[in-house]
Amino acid sequence: HDFYEWLFVAEGEGIHEVNDGPPTPLLPGTLALLTPADTHQVRFVPGKPLHYFNIAFPVPAGQAFFQAAGIDPPTHHTAPVDTAMGIALFSETLRGFLAADRKASRLSLCRFLAQVLALPQPTRPTLPHWLADALSTLTQTPEALNEGVPWLRAYTGVSPTHLARTMRALLGETPTDYINRLRLERAAYLLATTPLPIAQIAAECGFSQQPYFCRLFQARHGVSPRTFRQAALRPVVV
Repeated sequence: HDFYEWLFVAEGEGIHEVNDGPPTPLLPGTLALLTPADTHQVRFVPGKPLHYFNIAFPVPAGQAFFQAAGIDPPTHHTAPVDTAMGIALFSETLRGFLAADRKASRLSLCRFLAQVLALPQPTRPTLPHWLADALSTLTQTPEALNEGVPWLRAYTGVSPTHLARTMRALLGETPTDYINRLRLERAAYLLATTPLPIAQIAAECGFSQQPYFCRLFQARHGVSPRTFRQAALRPVVV
């Protein structure tokens, strides 16, 4: 490294090796800062997806921010943070970098650094074993995610009413909303990393009708799938 880099894991699982330290797991919500002195690599776990963000910035920009903020430049660290807030922050920042001119990009970087240092630790509800196991399997099995709510009901073995009531109480989402969110996150990953046609991505993520998929994607990500893909192909380093 000859730059600073924030790494944030949105979904999936991987392994992180930094300098001469022992390998550490990369799980959803993991936030890691890499400094100019660090050497690191990300290893994938066979058969498991890994979706993470990287935002890198030059050493002078980092030093200027830390000096202005009155804090010592942080050394490498890894910590869990609230996953939803992390995804929102990194996504918003990258969209800002894509749309901004150089001056605005610097302001966006300063705002991002202030916010990422203040990301809260996650407060995770205690899920019953049957639900935690089902949701873990769901995130790691594209076929299950494609099948959606019927798969979730069959896997948990509880009544539709009990499943919906439990998920709303503990996660704040209905089974349909929860699954659609995961599907749209997977669709965004496929749009950014593969040349698959949008219709095929919609189908692989469990959406039988492309217009419905596009409406949900626009509502969640703020842009159409096509625009999202075009923006993902543009450089984001400032």
